[in-house]
Amino acid sequence: MSDAAVKTRHLPAVAIKRAIVGLLVITGLSFAAISMQPRRLLVVTLLLVLACTVWALSRRQERLERETALSAGRRQTQNEPDKVNPELVDLKFHLDSAARDKMKSLVKRNHELLALYSLANVVGSSLELSEVLAVALEGVIRIFAAQAGEIGIIGEPKETLVRFYRADAVLTEHRGVEAPHLNRRLAAEAVKTGLPVIAKVGLDQDRPSVEIAPAKGIAQLAAFPIRAKSHALGVITLALAPDHPIVSRTDQELLTSVGSMIGAAIENSQLYQRLKRISDTDPITGLYNHRFILKRLNAELRRASRYGHTLSVMMLDVDGFKDLNDTFGHPFGDAALKKIALATVAACRETDFVGRYGGDEFLLVLPETRTEAALLISERVRTYVQNLSLTPVEREKDIRVGVTASLGLAAYPTAGKTGTELIIAADKNLYASKRAARNRMNGRQTA
Repeated sequence: MSDAAVKTRHLPAVAIKRAIVGLLVITGLSFAAISMQPRRLLVVTLLLVLACTVWALSRRQERLERETALSAGRRQTQNEPDKVNPELVDLKFHLDSAARDKMKSLVKRNHELLALYSLANVVGSSLELSEVLAVALEGVIRIFAAQAGEIGIIGEPKETLVRFYRADAVLTEHRGVEAPHLNRRLAAEAVKTGLPVIAKVGLDQDRPSVEIAPAKGIAQLAAFPIRAKSHALGVITLALAPDHPIVSRTDQELLTSVGSMIGAAIENSQLYQRLKRISDTDPITGLYNHRFILKRLNAELRRASRYGHTLSVMMLDVDGFKDLNDTFGHPFGDAALKKIALATVAACRETDFVGRYGGDEFLLVLPETRTEAALLISERVRTYVQNLSLTPVEREKDIRVGVTASLGLAAYPTAGKTGTELIIAADKNLYASKRAARNRMNGRQTA
């Protein structure tokens, strides 16, 4: 019940009380006006006191009645059932649902952006291609909560990395050309179109399902290209669980962004590798240059010293190379050096290092190789070079020019313990071979 209703209900009683007080005041004033005798003055004073008392009591009673009425009104209001508009209830439900969905979407988007930012920082922190691929694949798998992922590089160098996950941990990992593919056709389509390609496993009849079964519960495949500028560098394929599908346009845009970001990192890595290869390689022979082969020799010496391994060093010099240049020209000499370099590398093992020391001299570093094994390798190198048949430029086709090489061997730690000592020892043996008759190997070891 409102305050206005309470006041209207008690208006007559209040008016009567206030009339009585007014009458008493008027009577007292009248007596005072007629005569100001002490007795009558006392009566007037008593009448005024009585009027004030009645006034105070009436005000108190009025306040109590108002509070009582308000309390009764509240109880009545609480006991009455609320009359709610069903349309308003339905509207409130939909608004609440929309707000919850929007909040979930914002939380997911925020998580994706943070993961994307973290991925960008990690991917950009390395210039080694193998590390870039591993970090990129792991980051993408975590962003999309995938069960398995594959990242492949097209062109040179061609690399493939496949990982299968279980409970956020790597279950198995495969590298190289022998690695199994999640879906070749899907990956090829993504590279061809330049756009993400999504396939529901078991539903899309025009695309095969997963070619291997790395994990249970895979409901969707997603392949998206790795792009840099206007060309594709590779492709990433993800195997997604039923509770983490890619369905929205935002998810597909995120795939495109991730592909472009990883593409930039891979392009930087490839550029770094090319520059590094150029800086470490002799431009004529394709072998390691003088600076790098000495750096490699010192690194292998440190390793041999630490683990007690053996190490052999060989110097190779082309016999009569100045005469070849003077007779057939420098282009022929360059071509001869390139073929000799290829023959030398073919005669060595994959673990050996071959570099151009300077001019027509090559330096060979043979890790963990004793003198006996090094002599066999040197004989194989000498034979490969001797069997070369060179054709001078702008000469008749039937002219063939033979070439030979002399070699000197030095072994660690017998002939020396530093790179300089080993090179000096190998060089002495080399010139001993040339003085003897050329086209031979000298492996005499002196302390």
